[in-house]
Amino acid sequence: MKTTIAILSALLCLNACTTVHFQSESGSFDRLSSDNSIVLLSNRESSEDFDDDDVEDCIGPAMYNVNQELRFVPAKQFRRNLYPYFAPSTTPHDLEGYKNVLAKPEVRQRIDSLGGTVFNNTDKGRDKY
Repeated sequence: MKTTIAILSALLCLNACTTVHFQSESGSFDRLSSDNSIVLLSNRESSEDFDDDDVEDCIGPAMYNVNQELRFVPAKQFRRNLYPYFAPSTTPHDLEGYKNVLAKPEVRQRIDSLGGTVFNNTDKGRDKY
């Protein structure tokens, strides 16, 4: 079974769950199935006090409430497997940055080696790489 990894970036503007910016359309969560896995990544440069675990704790439950079949890939595992592309200093900060990283053959190969494919929700529809 192929797993699809949906890359969702939460860019933090303030502390905790007060303000979060999604780089995906939230209405798509109900279209994902149990074949999909999601990784939630923080923007480590915008706040040192709000890390990947905080993003998962803040956003994950709301996503799960929309679709209880969703499975989450731990951000630490994802970052480790895709180093250096998602290290603190190299993590993309906007949708265009994610598109550029996900278009790299080496990144696609590493995600494939995890048993997945890249599924990137954009404001212009879905792009499979």
